[in-house]
Amino acid sequence: MDDLSMIQKRVLVFIKSFMNNYGYPPTVREIAAGTDIGSTSTVHSSLNALESKGYIYRDGGQSRSIVLAGAKNENGIYSVPLLEQGSSKISFVDIPRNLVVEREGVFAVKCANEIEEKHVLCGDILVSKSCNGSVGVKDGDIVVYEDHSIGVYYEEKTTYGEYRDTLAELYALDAFEETEFDMGNQGKKIIGKGLVCIRYL
Repeated sequence: MDDLSMIQKRVLVFIKSFMNNYGYPPTVREIAAGTDIGSTSTVHSSLNALESKGYIYRDGGQSRSIVLAGAKNENGIYSVPLLEQGSSKISFVDIPRNLVVEREGVFAVKCANEIEEKHVLCGDILVSKSCNGSVGVKDGDIVVYEDHSIGVYYEEKTTYGEYRDTLAELYALDAFEETEFDMGNQGKKIIGKGLVCIRYL
């Protein structure tokens, strides 16, 4: 997808997400509304570019005629966005539908670090549910940060909330030394909560 502009990427990501959620392609107006693009002509231009580059196919003149190149038609598969730490590239990974309760807000992260106590290894795919900060996150949950790194959320029994990548870091904390709370992943915004880890052998 390196050959796509940011608007074209937004349109393509929206189309894939819409089709995963509803099972049929969106209209031009739905794409415009869903991507915050103010002009339907901009959407048409993006669709033309996506078609010319082989990302989609269309039956001219028909509404909801978009077909994704290489799209899977199996009912048991979701295609979700795949994020990688240190990369702005957008790719997708197929996951079985039975791994998640609902598709909305689900994304995946390619793990760039290990979490030994959770048996997560580098290269694993962490399927996650988007969240706003630590809302809905419990003590010990695997979380995804805004830079697409992963860690474990630990809520201190004091007034502090801490994000720690390993139990060893947690045990090393001296609860009486306030300077220690500036270490680790404190300050990074949580964007997702881990649901399931996939490992390809």
